[in-house]
Amino acid sequence: MSYLTADQLASMRATNEASMVDTATIKRYTTASDGAGGYTTTETTLTASVRLSPRQTLQPNTTPYAGRLAERVPWTAYFPHGTDVQESDVITVNGKNYDIIAVIGPYTNETALDTVCAEKD
Repeated sequence: MSYLTADQLASMRATNEASMVDTATIKRYTTASDGAGGYTTTETTLTASVRLSPRQTLQPNTTPYAGRLAERVPWTAYFPHGTDVQESDVITVNGKNYDIIAVIGPYTNETALDTVCAEKD
């Protein structure tokens, strides 16, 4: 049972989306067999409104890259409800690239799609 009417939820989604003033290019890479023992990689590109916020509750994530440790500061990227974003997608916002690490949701009465991402080196 929802305590919100469809109109109330639509209004909340519209208000939330109005705060998403940047545009993200969402890149998704898929692989398929080439029939000769190898594979081909295809890039799909989408665009969506987005709002980026640093995640205050998490410490930098120490990750090994090419034999060295690097800290990656986590961010939250908020997309409009229903946006097709998946873990392992790469987004570009204002010239910076971010890896999508996790998609939070969907959940009841969702007004935005929350994701956790980290800036790429």
